[in-house]
Amino acid sequence: MAARARDRPGLPRAGRRGAADPQGSGPDGPGGPTPPGFTLLDVEGYGVGWTATPPEGLPVVSVPVVDEGRNRSLDAVLAILDALPADLAAEVATIEARTQDTVRMGLRDGKTVVWGSAGDAALKIRVLQALRAAPAAADASEYDVSAPTLPITR
Repeated sequence: MAARARDRPGLPRAGRRGAADPQGSGPDGPGGPTPPGFTLLDVEGYGVGWTATPPEGLPVVSVPVVDEGRNRSLDAVLAILDALPADLAAEVATIEARTQDTVRMGLRDGKTVVWGSAGDAALKIRVLQALRAAPAAADASEYDVSAPTLPITR
């Protein structure tokens, strides 16, 4: 994943942190701007460093690389990470999106969350927390909150 240019319009600004405070990492690969490894990303999606292995405690972000214009997939991922309460954000191991409407998270306990778009984040968070606390969903390996009024567990 390549770093975004700093002059892109429409970047989220809330909760801005310094460049020394990485919020996630994205994989680079053969033919990328750096050797295989991970670009450290701040809350706005700017590359702030590089590492050969993903840092402990930071989610690995996987989105398509966009050469021009806004990366809507990355914008959606960052908006979702920003919306999550700290305790839930700490449980996110991976977050990926092929499009802005297909965000999925892998939790540190091995379970998956199908999130969908960044819309309705507050409701999706409440529904996810309720599902995870429900004894009937204890054996679920996947929580689908993409349609939060009709959630699904699998």
